[in-house]
Amino acid sequence: MLFDLGMFAGYAAGIVPYLRDRLDVARCRELIALGHAQRADTFLVLLERAVFGNASSPYLPLLNHAGIEHGDVARLVRQDGVESALADLYDAGVRLSIDEWKGRSPVRRNGLELPFTHVRAANPLVAGRFEAISGGTSGESRPVVVNFPFLTQLAVYHGAFLDAFGVGERPTALWYPVPPSVAGLTNALPNLKLGRSIDRWFTQIPVSRRPGVARRVAL
Repeated sequence: MLFDLGMFAGYAAGIVPYLRDRLDVARCRELIALGHAQRADTFLVLLERAVFGNASSPYLPLLNHAGIEHGDVARLVRQDGVESALADLYDAGVRLSIDEWKGRSPVRRNGLELPFTHVRAANPLVAGRFEAISGGTSGESRPVVVNFPFLTQLAVYHGAFLDAFGVGERPTALWYPVPPSVAGLTNALPNLKLGRSIDRWFTQIPVSRRPGVARRVAL
């Protein structure tokens, strides 16, 4: 995929509001605790809107084949928690292995065979996203989507992680391709959200200074 100037411009326009509300360690821990407390409800809402309410979801035919409705999952979650519900869904065949998701193996469940494309697996609820492709180091390149709520969540976890190991005040160096690489952006922006500067940036991909040269967006 070639770097799309219009798409990147729209993405860059969101940086200012993203960085306006900085995160400190206390806020990171607060958001993690809140997310954990709401995880059951969040899971059920996601399931309702992105799976049962999405005719193209690859999980919907698996659920239908297993005879499982949203109310069934909700009851499992309320009774035994999210992990137990997910284990029951896995045992019922509502799952995708990494080989199935990558298209290396067909999706077959007790007589059911499903065509699978990566477009079907995309979360339809992700809005305001920046699209790129993976580097394809383990196979075929695949679409990757990133948006600012996702980057905020990364920053939350990153802030708590750094604090847990007592390295929140240490200098930061990145070893990723420079922007517009999504790998570089998704590591730099969470640090900036935490108020951490990038002290050094090392890139494995040569940077062209020739005007008009489009670079591939790589991960």
